Amino acid sequence: MAEGSATPADFEEITNNINQLACGDDEGLSATKKSAAVPGGKTKRALGSLAAELHIAIAEVCGNRALLKLRRVCRTLAEDTSDVFSKRFFGAVSHRLTVESMEKLCAITKVPRIARHVEILSLDISDRNLDPGRKRPTRKQRSKVAATRTRISSGLTEALQRLDALGAGSTLVVHSLETAIDFRCVGTALLQCNYAPRKLRIDLEDAVEAPWPHSQTLSSMSLAGLSRTWSKLEDLNLDVTFPFRVTSANPVMDFTRVLRDAPNMKRLSVTADSCPGVASFYKNLRASHLRCLEMDYEDLPTLDLLQILGHYQASLKKLSLARITLDHPDGWCTVLQKIRDDMQLEELSVDDVDFHFGLDFAGQIFGAKRVRYFSLDLQSSEMRDRLNELMVVASDADADSELWEG
Repeated sequence: MAEGSATPADFEEITNNINQLACGDDEGLSATKKSAAVPGGKTKRALGSLAAELHIAIAEVCGNRALLKLRRVCRTLAEDTSDVFSKRFFGAVSHRLTVESMEKLCAITKVPRIARHVEILSLDISDRNLDPGRKRPTRKQRSKVAATRTRISSGLTEALQRLDALGAGSTLVVHSLETAIDFRCVGTALLQCNYAPRKLRIDLEDAVEAPWPHSQTLSSMSLAGLSRTWSKLEDLNLDVTFPFRVTSANPVMDFTRVLRDAPNMKRLSVTADSCPGVASFYKNLRASHLRCLEMDYEDLPTLDLLQILGHYQASLKKLSLARITLDHPDGWCTVLQKIRDDMQLEELSVDDVDFHFGLDFAGQIFGAKRVRYFSLDLQSSEMRDRLNELMVVASDADADSELWEG
């Protein structure tokens, strides 16, 4: 919810006002009541202090007529209408807008580049949106998904091109349920449409895994545009939900090769759901200025984790390791030693590593206090001292102790 959030009473009055607008009854809205529709009555912060849910409701539910009336109300609140309507209304919160609703808002508000004020744009790339006539696939249809994947991927490319033309927000969340699109589709579509987000999150669930019908390659022009496409990317969040595989049989078209050079990336977060091959993504990604790395739910050989840390050790300042399972029980001592000797971390958190469901061994323990998770935010010398303590092998007499180390 945005800063200056409304109270329940405010929400009721706001809802009534919006309903009046939607029904075409704005004649009875007095100047006092119009001001009351905004918590605190501060005109310059007008629409920016409303709740995210209301922003979405106005943008997605109200028709053209209601939005025109809303704009007239905005004019009574401030002289700088474009500032209130665009920057405050669209820049305050995350919006889940479709490409069509974004284009409609541009036409209604007469602000052609209004989308540039949308800081976070959530794009649903479900099959039903990219291919509206397509119903939920049956099991038989799923077997033919490879034949339709290219067509659906083209729909994503077109959607991104239209967003780029509108100057859409710098943060893009690509999410879906029941889709034939995989990470290669998303990466290739971003490349082909020349869309350059500052923050990118890809969260695809329940996707249908199927081979591509034929091998595809990128044109020389597309390859030349790689650095331009990812030049602004600072924050990447990937949720590699089963049955995805980060790497594929085609080394050119998979997402990790399409995204191979991100010179300005500062933060990388990956939830891998124990997918094999994820280590190659970390080690092949050229992100020389990466400062924050978050790894979650991964099975890795100890050597791979050491190589990943070595790959980013020159720039990395924040490291989070959660639900990471190594191939050797003594691997974590080696990992902590690597962090202590070769890295200059400012923050380190380790949580539920080597955790095995249904087994007596419920996870790795650290130090004489036998802690299972810890979070450190210390200066270099203090960080080294704490890591030395956590590397100490605990005695069996302390086996019942489970503590959080902060």
